Amino acid sequence: MIKYPERELNIVHESDDENGNPTCWSIMGGYDFGSQRNHYVWICKYGEKDYRIEDSYGHNLAGKVYKTLWGAKREAEGIIWRQDETGAYSD
Repeated sequence: MIKYPERELNIVHESDDENGNPTCWSIMGGYDFGSQRNHYVWICKYGEKDYRIEDSYGHNLAGKVYKTLWGAKREAEGIIWRQDETGAYSD
């Protein structure tokens, strides 16, 4: 298993459920010089054991569902690392 540099996971409070529980988190990737802005990916919770990694358009970047937030975070860090290396930002 490849160990990617850990990135900070930020709660997106605008997406909290009616009880104030977080349902969306953001991770900042690198700076995209083409669009001259920071690149983010989001981890969104759709139900129990249903976490997905999305771009700013809501596309599932990994093409799968994760059972835990931390499993999704590890994969999101890998996606960001690969995009930073290639410059292939999806949004």
